[in-house]
Amino acid sequence: MSINHWLQTVRVAVTHHERGQGLVEYSLIIMLIALVVVAAVSTLGNTLSDMYNIVADIFR
Repeated sequence: MSINHWLQTVRVAVTHHERGQGLVEYSLIIMLIALVVVAAVSTLGNTLSDMYNIVADIFR
């Protein structure tokens, strides 16, 4: 496969798949949000667990 053929293939892929670009951008945003949520839960997990146990003990 020559470089010219490869470049032509890339140009065709870029120009004809612009609709998929939005889907990729949305999926990247969702992945970023998921990473932030996982980081927040892992950071605050023990604190939230302790707080939940204190509230549960109050209602016992």
